[in-house]
Order: sequence, then structure tokens, then C-alpha cells
Amino acid sequence: MGGLTPGPAKGVEENLKTVEAHFHSEASEDVDRALELYTDDILWEAHGDPKLGSHRGKPAVAARYRSIWACMKDVEFRNLSRFGLGDKVVDESILTCRIAKEGLVPVPPGTRVRFHLLHVFDLRAGRISRELVCLDWARV
Repeated sequence: MGGLTPGPAKGVEENLKTVEAHFHSEASEDVDRALELYTDDILWEAHGDPKLGSHRGKPAVAARYRSIWACMKDVEFRNLSRFGLGDKVVDESILTCRIAKEGLVPVPPGTRVRFHLLHVFDLRAGRISRELVCLDWARV
């Protein structure tokens, strides 16, 4: 029978640390550091907003991250839960920000919004090989 298996506790602990470092890099808007935690063939996918799309490879993901961060200011993260199982880490969080410029969501600059985010990370050899982001957003 297929499915997720717990895997060695040490591997899960390391994967959780990698994802924590990833979010720390995002919170400090250090895209280059976040990219160091990806495999070269990273697949970044977003569901919930078709214009965010899918991107493969570090250059494409870097461009997507930079365009996202350019649209936000006064960013606040709040983690709701995070757990690891085998080579996967699942994270649920809330991101609140002020829109800095058009292009991310259809609201005028200056609007405060909240994103409810669910991330599913696949990890390979201590690096993130896939990041699936499911999101929903609302004005605050």
C-alpha cells in the first residue's frame, strides 16, 4: 500500500529545520538565502490564484519570488501549525501585509490583506525539491 511513511526521526527533524530556515529567509526578504535551500530543479506551484502559476528551476523561482515580494510591505507571518512526515513538511500559516504595488492581488496599493497559506514541501537530500502553495486571501 502506498502513502506517506514516517521515515527516520533525524531526517524529519532536518527537513523541519530546512523549512524553518526557508520561512526565516522569506520573513527577512532574503530571496538569495531562500534559494540556497532549493534543489536546482525546484518546482514551485501555487494554487488559489492562476496568475501565480508553476515555475521550475532556481532562476524562474527567483524571478517569481522577487515579483511577489516587490508587491508587499509591512509583512507579518504567523505560523499556525507545521509537521513533517518522511520527506514532506506541511505548514499552515497566515501572512498579513500591505500591498505595495499592483500585480499580486486585485486591490489598490496601500490595502491591507491577509493570506491564509498552506504549504506542502517535498525534500530531497536536505533541500526543498517542490513547494506547493495553496492560498486564499482577503482584505483586512
